[in-house]
Amino acid sequence: FKETATKNKVSLDENIDWVPNVKVIRRYYLIFGQVFLFAYSSADEERLIHPKFAHLETSPTGKPAHEFGLYVCNGNYVLFVDKQWVGSWTKENEHYMGGMFSMKLVQKLYCTEEKQWLGIFHAAGISNGNECFMFAGESGAGKSTLSSILMHAGMDVLADDFLPVISNTGMACRFPAAISVKKEALELLSADFPNLKNAKEYQNPEMGKIVRYLPNLQNGQKALKVPCKGLVFVQYKENSGLELIPLKQEEAFERLIPDSWISPYKLNAKRFLDWFAKLRCYQITYSDNDKMVEAVKGLFSPMG
Repeated sequence: FKETATKNKVSLDENIDWVPNVKVIRRYYLIFGQVFLFAYSSADEERLIHPKFAHLETSPTGKPAHEFGLYVCNGNYVLFVDKQWVGSWTKENEHYMGGMFSMKLVQKLYCTEEKQWLGIFHAAGISNGNECFMFAGESGAGKSTLSSILMHAGMDVLADDFLPVISNTGMACRFPAAISVKKEALELLSADFPNLKNAKEYQNPEMGKIVRYLPNLQNGQKALKVPCKGLVFVQYKENSGLELIPLKQEEAFERLIPDSWISPYKLNAKRFLDWFAKLRCYQITYSDNDKMVEAVKGLFSPMG
């Protein structure tokens, strides 16, 4: 997240929220019992963040616990948290800005600093309430579709594609964004989630695709930290039925790392290797949703 942030602080100009007589878009969200204010300098900035958290929007009541400001200054995105400058990114690097926004949000939600996190993984977190598995995969592999189906089957989706793991305990933590559903999965999921048919479409800059957002109503209610039991790579493949096979840890490691943020602190790096060594790793290829749900639930059983 940090690599693409400009090193020099931008000069504050007319776009900044607390300058008098400036109109900005303000949205309030109730997350884990706290009210957060997200302020945007225009609808263009709002579309990058708000759709993921729209299901948590609330009315303003008193002073918010934290204030996030996303503005455009001199053609760059500028991020402030609690009126403190965080960084500046070019429009071409909005993906990294989004990652930093999420990182700062998770720090506020769990009252932590960056060095207290083991890593952030581009993976879904699926939990039975006591422990979780990470589900990773390339864009289009069917990860979010799998998460949606499992949520309908009663599983708890801790995170759709931004799963933070805390350093000293190795616990995976809930992140309250909605599940992004691509057009290809709309027909499949509409039977279980009829409201998706009328949901607004957005251009998702991280995927480069049009998506709709499926609210995860559990996700904003309370923080949750659970042990991570394993890592599963997902692939939806037509007429494949269901195949769940173990993966060698070396292969799983090579596939996970490129899309992950791993803490650069020496102690955390050692903790990450120790943590990863205990994960059970699998590849799941599926087209039969019922069999997939049964197989995933089986992973959580004592003999799984």
